[in-house]
Amino acid sequence: MTTILVTGLLAFDSGKTSVALSLVKDAVSKGIETGICKPVSAFSAWYQYGCVLHSIKRRKLIGEDIYRLHLAVGSDERIEVESPVAFLHAPPDPERAGWETSPYTAMGLQDSTLVYRISDCEKTEHYVIHKNLGRVTAVMRKEIDNLLEFLDPPPIEPEKFVLDRVLTEGRKIADECVGYLAKKYELLLIESFNNTSAPTLRSLDADKVVVVAPGKLAVYRGKDYRRALYAISNMRDPWRITVGNIVNLIHPESVVELRPDADGDCGVGIQEIIDNP
Repeated sequence: MTTILVTGLLAFDSGKTSVALSLVKDAVSKGIETGICKPVSAFSAWYQYGCVLHSIKRRKLIGEDIYRLHLAVGSDERIEVESPVAFLHAPPDPERAGWETSPYTAMGLQDSTLVYRISDCEKTEHYVIHKNLGRVTAVMRKEIDNLLEFLDPPPIEPEKFVLDRVLTEGRKIADECVGYLAKKYELLLIESFNNTSAPTLRSLDADKVVVVAPGKLAVYRGKDYRRALYAISNMRDPWRITVGNIVNLIHPESVVELRPDADGDCGVGIQEIIDNP
């Protein structure tokens, strides 16, 4: 069994999902029994509206990245097991924000999360934050209300929605799903969250770590990556350390040049990752 962790050098738009899609498609074409996991994900109801429609259809909160990976691998797994922790957020109504740009740059997940889901290998729970929902446009509110009809989540008061606590507890649950999937498949590909060094503790057990940047990726041995992380962290919360702090300390096994993504194919094959000694 081989586990690959794919993470990004940049906070946004590194190209993790394009690389993950290319790898899983190539692995499946070679007959490798492949599982996928995105332990923690956050997606925008405005910029990724398709995820709202997918979520309504499946009656559970589903992000765009895991949905594409799920289809690419032809997965029979419950998609919420492949994506245990998910947050749906949206930008504020610009008129209510006084047409200022600062709310867009200052508002994080704490204030923009509308709905979130935490799933383990047996059950799924959704929650809605009505105060944050009140910040969006009327049209967006109507769309989210359509989703809530299917999810029927209990409300969480803003003062009880402490993002750090939710993420900490959610990651513990997500690790159960990571462990379950790792035992089941010949190859497990884990996509990280933004540019965090690892989305969960168990994700650090990866044999290979792929760091993606626009145009290139670097492949690191998992043990080298863990050693560097241990040098600068207590290893209890690797998601607080960004990838840039780690790759400055170690050398990659190889660097692969990528081509512009065309339909989930950026030109990288699975053997280029796992064949490195």
